[in-house]
Amino acid sequence: MKLFQRIDCFVYRFFLYIGITCFLALFVVLACNVAIRELKLPFRMSWYSEVVEILFAYMVMFTAVVLAHEKQHFKVDLLLIKYGNNKKFYILEVFTNAVALVFFICLTFYSIDLVKCACQTMSVLRITKRWAYLCVPISAFLMSVYALRDMWESLSVFTGKKAIIKK
Repeated sequence: MKLFQRIDCFVYRFFLYIGITCFLALFVVLACNVAIRELKLPFRMSWYSEVVEILFAYMVMFTAVVLAHEKQHFKVDLLLIKYGNNKKFYILEVFTNAVALVFFICLTFYSIDLVKCACQTMSVLRITKRWAYLCVPISAFLMSVYALRDMWESLSVFTGKKAIIKK
C-alpha cells in the first residue's frame, strides 16, 4: 500500500510542477509577445501561437489531474447542504463519481483516437499535433483512476465499511 501512496505522491507532484511550469512559461511567452508588439520591435515570434497552444493544453489537463487528486474536481455542495454529512449524501457521491468515471473513460478512449489521427505538422515548430494532444489521454486516464478511488471511498462510507468523513 505504501508503494501506491508513493506513486500517487510522485504523480501528484509531477503534474503539479509541470502545470505550474506551463503556466509560468505561458505567462512569459504572452508577456514577450505583448512587449514586442507594443514596443514595435523589428522581429516577430512566429512560433508564438503554436507554443501557446501546447502550453495551454498541458497546463489545463495536468492541472485537472491535480484537482482530481485533491478531490476538488467535482463537488455537489448543494446536496451536502441539503442532506448533511450522512449516508444519503454518500450514495449521491457514488453516483456523481460514477458519472465522472464514465466521462473520463470515454475521454480517454476518444482522445487516444485523436492522438492517433493527429498527423498534421505544425508549420513553425515542425512537430506533429500529436504532441500537443498527448496530454489529454494521459490526464483523462489518471482522472479515471481518481474518480474510481473517490467512488470506492464513497461506497465504503455508504455501506458502513468506513466512517463518515468529516467535511
